[in-house]
Amino acid sequence: MLENRYRNIWKKVKTYSPIKRFVFTTLCQVHTFYLEAERRKEIKSYSYESLMQKKEEFCKSMLREVGISETFAEAALTALSRDSQTNSSISRAKVAKASDNVTDEQLSWIEKVAGEEFGIKLEGPNLEVTNMPNSWELLLKILL
Repeated sequence: MLENRYRNIWKKVKTYSPIKRFVFTTLCQVHTFYLEAERRKEIKSYSYESLMQKKEEFCKSMLREVGISETFAEAALTALSRDSQTNSSISRAKVAKASDNVTDEQLSWIEKVAGEEFGIKLEGPNLEVTNMPNSWELLLKILL
């Protein structure tokens, strides 16, 4: 199971750095995408912008995609009325205060963990994913 694999990787690379913790979580999500891309399956992607433009239609589509009845769309949309990450390291308040300065040491750690533990090749100053077809554009859709 992937969850066990990610838990085992975390035990090896555990860190208290907020940036590294955030990147590790993101790598787990990207790795799942990577495995799907490797298997050449169709992956439906959703963007934050499309959610904001057509909230109900977006929500119904997403619920259908994961096998949940569209009748739950109204209830699901209530989640937009509050910060679901309150008191977490990625709450709106904490993210607004966060620095986006990433050190060379942190970049090296990210590149090493991505490659050695997840098989995701990152290159260049922006650490772009280079071994997944259409990865950068699709990754941005996932993250944004």
